[in-house]
Amino acid sequence: MRPELKQSIDSLVSHHPVVLFMKGTRERPQCGFSKHVVAMLNELLGDYITVDILADSELREAIKVYSQWPTIPQLYINGEFIGGCDITLEMFKSGELQNLLNIPKAVEAPLIKITDSALAALKQAQEDNDEGEAIRISVAANFEHGLSFDQKTDSDFVISYHEVDIVIDPYSALRAHDLTIDYVANGLEAGFVFNNPNEPPAVNELSVEGLKAWIDQGKDPMVIDVRPQAEWDQARISFAKPLAGFTADELSALKKDQPLVFHCHHGGRSKRVAESFRLKGFTNLHNLAGGIDAWAKKIDSTVPVY
Repeated sequence: MRPELKQSIDSLVSHHPVVLFMKGTRERPQCGFSKHVVAMLNELLGDYITVDILADSELREAIKVYSQWPTIPQLYINGEFIGGCDITLEMFKSGELQNLLNIPKAVEAPLIKITDSALAALKQAQEDNDEGEAIRISVAANFEHGLSFDQKTDSDFVISYHEVDIVIDPYSALRAHDLTIDYVANGLEAGFVFNNPNEPPAVNELSVEGLKAWIDQGKDPMVIDVRPQAEWDQARISFAKPLAGFTADELSALKKDQPLVFHCHHGGRSKRVAESFRLKGFTNLHNLAGGIDAWAKKIDSTVPVY
């Protein structure tokens, strides 16, 4: 392995709390094993780093040498190699992974409201299920809600509603207090609807014209550029701050309700970064639609287009 490549891997696993080397990306896993681990991490974490080994053949072989592990995906936590898919999923099922990640959990069952129509649908589903499994409610770190049949575990809370037993794990329970579950039928379409007051506000799309108007009105949002240094060197918005320039302490000191506007080249990467801030409890988040490209073409022609 080239020393430069080893140094690059060292930097990745030491500077990010959770790093997953995988086939594909978090949004588009390219193998079943990577997909399983991503789904599990999404349950627990709003923010973690993935590295697509399919995009770099040299890295694909180097990471196996680096970890002395022959398969992909590979998970690192706090600089330590944890394992591949099977080991990670086993740790997840036992709760060992949650403890390692210091994931907070509830100490008592949450208050969950189930409407009459939802209760009737759940009761019918329970009667139709012949496997003897419980109805499980899950609330992932990104506030994706799920209903499924599953075996109860010793750590689950059990909530009874008129002959219908619901189970929920303590990590989901922390995000489920005052959750309301409804069942809506509209013609041929029907399904469960979740209303969760714990879910952070959505990231707003902000046009470049809107940002310009804010600046003209004297508003002072913090504009954060999520692009890497090479792109920053090519073009920049004069009042934006590079995300890479913030220390961990500076990020943690930001007020949760402070207006933050994220931008990248066209708006895709910055939207994902903004979503990670949303899951950290920030409530006034905006993504610059069209990114610096739109800003250069519509607002400030002195900014280079690349």
